[in-house]
Amino acid sequence: MPEPLPPHSHCLTCDEPIQETETFCSDACKADYDKKIKKSKRTMLYFYVSAAAVILGISVVTLILGG
Repeated sequence: MPEPLPPHSHCLTCDEPIQETETFCSDACKADYDKKIKKSKRTMLYFYVSAAAVILGISVVTLILGG
């Protein structure tokens, strides 16, 4: 029977096994993760702004044409 692994977790970026108390295996992985999160937040902001602009545009057109 295989020996059980000691308690551990995995790096959020590269999935390498690390100590249970750690989140990332290196500063490079932390920087990559931070960059991905920043890009994701920016993308969501663009999506929400675009959606709001479309809704506002439809509302304005409806008010002007359909009143």
